[in-house]
Amino acid sequence: MLRNNEPIIGSIDADCDDEQELIDTEDINRETTSELSKTEESLNQCQEDKKMKQTFVEQLLFITRRLTALGALLLVVWFAENKPIFDHAIKEYHRSNFVILIVAFFVLGLVTIVKIKDGEEAERKEELECNLLLNRDQTEEWKGWMQYIFIIYHYTKAEEAYDFVRVLVSCYVWMTGFGNFSFFFVKKDYSIARVWRLMWRLNFSALFLCLTVNNSPMLYYIVPLHTVYFLVVYATMVVQHKYNRTKWFPRLKIFLLALIIFVIWDVPGVMKNMLTLFGLIPLSRDAHEFYFRTYLDHYSALFGMIFALNFPMMVNWFQKTEQQPGQKVTRE
Repeated sequence: MLRNNEPIIGSIDADCDDEQELIDTEDINRETTSELSKTEESLNQCQEDKKMKQTFVEQLLFITRRLTALGALLLVVWFAENKPIFDHAIKEYHRSNFVILIVAFFVLGLVTIVKIKDGEEAERKEELECNLLLNRDQTEEWKGWMQYIFIIYHYTKAEEAYDFVRVLVSCYVWMTGFGNFSFFFVKKDYSIARVWRLMWRLNFSALFLCLTVNNSPMLYYIVPLHTVYFLVVYATMVVQHKYNRTKWFPRLKIFLLALIIFVIWDVPGVMKNMLTLFGLIPLSRDAHEFYFRTYLDHYSALFGMIFALNFPMMVNWFQKTEQQPGQKVTRE
């Protein structure tokens, strides 16, 4: 019996050896796969580290170039102000100079008109249809024209155009209320990062110029002007902003803002006492200039906010009106 069972036992041992070899092969394959995956991960990590280093170096070079350019510009400004090659001349106004510069810029604008391409028109079709009036292209061009006129007005000392320039400044403040109200209403971004980015964009040029040539901030009055009214819009929109899309709550806030503006700027002594209380600007010529500049346009941003609040309804009305079937005009 034992002899008869020997082949069976031998076959069992052979099967066990085969299974063991199979198990060993699987273990080797697992180890190899694990090692390959670790090697691949290390290579990927090295590539990511290399990309991060390249990105850091590129960003550092980008910042360095921009700061160098800014420093060079400020150095030119300092030399022009304090060590000029030629003596500073007294400005003399000649109407022909002012008119020629305005006409030349107008002609330049006409000859550089660019039509929207077919592909771009298709991509922006929805945007253009939703903002037929005061879309981004129109407002940017409007602001560019006004900025150019501001520069020419001060450069040529065109005092006879003061009233016209005052209207343009009021339009710019109106656009501050309109644009920022629309942004907060649509994008719902009330983050501090957004506020600081805009504050930096508005103020960094004037800040560095003041530090370079030791000028008063009110010399660049349009910058503090827009800063104040941007903060007014932000403060109005951020309060209980979750209700800004309701019908009456934003209107209530704008009504309360109108009352606050009336008290601060139209009640005698309130602005002066506020400046003294908070110590923002000492009681000096700058304080009077700040009050004078902000008073001239203190309702413009408010009207821009009112227009922005009702702007979607006006756009819908225009679209419905244009969709009406044409009516034939008959003569009696």
